Amino acid sequence: MLVVNANENVIAGLYGMDGKPTGSYLAVNPAPSGLAVNRGGGFKVTDGQMMRPSTPIFVTENGTLLGWSMDFTNPTAGMFEPGATMDADGSAGGD
Repeated sequence: MLVVNANENVIAGLYGMDGKPTGSYLAVNPAPSGLAVNRGGGFKVTDGQMMRPSTPIFVTENGTLLGWSMDFTNPTAGMFEPGATMDADGSAGGD
C-alpha cells in the first residue's frame, strides 16, 4: 500500500503497489503536510474498544500527529508535537 497526501484536499489517497489508485481516501484534518511509516508497535490508535499500532503517521500543518490503522474503519488518535521523527528501527520516534 502506498499513501499519498493531498494537502489542499485534506485527504490522503491509498494506492496499490503497482501505483494505481485503490479509490480509497482517508480524511486527514487539519491538512496533512508530512507522512511517516511506522514499522514498530508504537503510536497506537483506537476505535474506542481496541488499540492497534498506526501504520502511517500523518503530520498536519498545525503540528498534530494523527495515526491510522487499516484494522479500524474510524480510528481516532492525535497529539500535539512540533514534528515527527523515525527511530533507527523504523518505529515512530519522539516519545
